[in-house]
Amino acid sequence: MDVPDGDFEAVVKLSAPVALDYQSAGLLAWQDWDNYVRTGPAHVGSAGGPVIETATEVGAAFTSTFAPRPGSTAEIVKLARTGDVFVSSYWDGAAWSEAARTTARLTVGQVGLFGLSAQNGTSMRATFDYFAIKAPEGERVVPEGTFTLRARALPYLSAERSGAVGASAKAPMAALAFTAEPAGDGVRLKDAATGRYLHASDGSDRVRLSSAASVFELVDAGGGTVTLSSGGRNVSISDGRLVMGAEADKFRVEGYTSGRLTVDTRAAGTKVGPHLYGVFYEDINHAADGGLYAELVRNRSFEFNAVDFADAIRAEHPDIKIISNSGQTSQGAWFDRMWQFARDQKADLVDEHYYNNPNWFLTNNRRYDSYDREGPKVFVGEYASQGNTFFNALAEASYMTGLERNSDVVELASYAPLMANVDYVDWTPDLIWFDNDEAYGSPSYHVQRLFSTNVGERVVPSTFEGEAGPVEDITGAVGLGSWNTAVRYDDVKVTAADGTVLLADDFSSGAGDWTPGLGSWAVQDGAYVQTAQIADARSTAGSPGWSNYTIEVTARKTGGAEGFLVMFGVRDTGTFYWWNVGGWNNTQSAVEKAVNGGKSSIATSSRTVQTGRDYRLKIQVDGRRITTWLDGEQVDSVVDDSRVEPLYQVVSRDGKSVTLKVVNAQDTAVRANVDLGRARVRPAAMVTSLTGSPSDTNSLSDPDRVSPVRHHQTGFSSTFTYDFPAHSVTVIPLTER
Repeated sequence: MDVPDGDFEAVVKLSAPVALDYQSAGLLAWQDWDNYVRTGPAHVGSAGGPVIETATEVGAAFTSTFAPRPGSTAEIVKLARTGDVFVSSYWDGAAWSEAARTTARLTVGQVGLFGLSAQNGTSMRATFDYFAIKAPEGERVVPEGTFTLRARALPYLSAERSGAVGASAKAPMAALAFTAEPAGDGVRLKDAATGRYLHASDGSDRVRLSSAASVFELVDAGGGTVTLSSGGRNVSISDGRLVMGAEADKFRVEGYTSGRLTVDTRAAGTKVGPHLYGVFYEDINHAADGGLYAELVRNRSFEFNAVDFADAIRAEHPDIKIISNSGQTSQGAWFDRMWQFARDQKADLVDEHYYNNPNWFLTNNRRYDSYDREGPKVFVGEYASQGNTFFNALAEASYMTGLERNSDVVELASYAPLMANVDYVDWTPDLIWFDNDEAYGSPSYHVQRLFSTNVGERVVPSTFEGEAGPVEDITGAVGLGSWNTAVRYDDVKVTAADGTVLLADDFSSGAGDWTPGLGSWAVQDGAYVQTAQIADARSTAGSPGWSNYTIEVTARKTGGAEGFLVMFGVRDTGTFYWWNVGGWNNTQSAVEKAVNGGKSSIATSSRTVQTGRDYRLKIQVDGRRITTWLDGEQVDSVVDDSRVEPLYQVVSRDGKSVTLKVVNAQDTAVRANVDLGRARVRPAAMVTSLTGSPSDTNSLSDPDRVSPVRHHQTGFSSTFTYDFPAHSVTVIPLTER
């Protein structure tokens, strides 16, 4: 349940017959997956069996403590917060007994219950008999900038001609957006469009827009929501109207930005091929190396036959197109080599495959803007972001606007994989999920369908000029790691830009500054070694707040398949950078960026490593610039200037139809002033929108959690204002008169 960020006390009575390791249940104070405190009965074999476990995760760094409770199958547990101190206790039959005390700087928005199955997957039935929470009223909130207020069921506010404010599940072209003007103990809420104020009349329960302003108090209600009150009365929604009374509804404060979307509807535009979106049927293909041409390169005995082979096909079957391949990544030495091979052999298309994190798709919308229009065309034969949430779908939608805008060079694009059985999951970027009885589409499925069924004949030029969010310096801790490789690290030094030594460790006194994760980490012979040849072994040190620093380390490979992983900008277990030296079975090196677990390369080189030799690695982080050196020789210098654009769009024409496809991947709504130039369009259109929370997923039990909604909208003209909600895909098909 939602709680204001502050002190609280929660109590639960539960039955939890924990019998296997990791089985646990109890109370949870929640910020997000990487920041929480939980406490309750658990089974920990190394601690003697049943215990009260108090587990804390801050910035993805996990710690836990145990209070023995031998033979326990039921408990009354309390979790209390005072400032940044969390105290867990259990009732011993006569009084509260403290189980643990921990300090964690968290922004807790919700407190609730949790249950965990055993490490081997064995379930446990937990029964919660009683739950209570005590928390003071939240702090007053004064939102900054322009914002709107969204209730859960009826999220869109608008004003009638009379000024009365209503709430609806249907998005208007432009909802009410406010700025907060401090006034006494509260704020005046001013409508950004009209300059009028939200007013609570003494003689009516209706809330209206008026030239007179009421003073409202906005109070933190937890979970990112606020309550509103004025003059001792609360604001709520009744029968689709904003009213004053005893009840208080919760509203989410959502920021607003603005900009101008300009469309040249009279331009000739770029022709869109008939097969831009579709399904690719693989035949001659090697999953590891790509298609036929990649095989000819890999098997050197056939390389000299490539030209003859292609010429023979063209001579006998001139209608067949020759498709080359660029490998499995979106950039790098192998990618460049394969593209050059395709140019040399005059291939018709190059098949590009890449599975990158959502951030890569959001920041590479203009990837094909600079591709050579005279060379081979592009077939994006396999692509997807790494996951199946709505945020993944938004990232892919943002990227697809760039594919369609560059349809003169991108001839075909095919999301992959297409289908997956819910009972046999290898990974999660899949379009359609099924079991023996049912099937459902992922959020990505709905994005693909919206784009493929709303393709015009030609793409016309369009630009959006709006408020872009700031790009922060690379910030985070440091780390060491390896991948299927045994390594030895020594003489680690981290120095701030002003010369301050943030960390210096020769491991002569152990490794007390380091937090190991996977792997077998130990200090041996005055060095920090990792001896297990497993994937993704890591150990981290330092502060998430570090920025503008240089890390140096001596590294030696002692066995295994690859090389070194030197981490920087470590925010949590899924968000970090690392220099992967001797990766991909020791064939190349790359600076990689991970966001929420999905990685992509931002710089590559051909460097490899030798077993048994010491290397001195150095990485400098200056703002957003990353520079690397190997044994004193500079290898990379790259600026990670990637940013999420305020709005992504592509506009197409088909006869008298003008279709806008607009993607807002931000957590703020965007108010766009749209200018269609000389096009005179009909005022009504059937708008389709796809909205949701970034973490939303579809499932067999909830197949339409994220699904398109169509609604009739009026008010369009050659110039109009439209609000594109946070986290949304919107399709607006307009018709010229």
